[in-house]
Amino acid sequence: MKVILDEQLDPRSATVLNVIEDRHGCTFVSLRDLAPPKTQDIEIPNICKRFDAVALVTADVKDFGAKAVYFEALLTAGVSVITLRPQKRASVLEAQTALLLSWSREVANALRDASSPVLIRVNNSGISTRSLEELVEQASSSGTP
Repeated sequence: MKVILDEQLDPRSATVLNVIEDRHGCTFVSLRDLAPPKTQDIEIPNICKRFDAVALVTADVKDFGAKAVYFEALLTAGVSVITLRPQKRASVLEAQTALLLSWSREVANALRDASSPVLIRVNNSGISTRSLEELVEQASSSGTP
């Protein structure tokens, strides 16, 4: 399974995670290696689809994921979202990579078990999973742009 790291994440995280690919069965690649800098959020789902990625990892869920149009685009592209929520030092390479390393098997299993795209939240305590379709419906009914 291919998983793309959003441009807000340090691309070196992909290198670290790929060292233990046999542990979780995912191949990580940075969006920075696939698309030009400052690629618009709305373009990312199609980039994920073009490169056969099953999921996008982001730490920017408040901007990217909170909008119904982006969730809908991801859902249409068949792409799940993994959001990182480290308790401290959210933008530090080590904190983000440590979360993915700690929960990589659980995240990979959740992706494998999903029959449709999901949102997987990863924090220091574990992971939680929600249907992306459910989130689209919820965001649309609340009037979120």
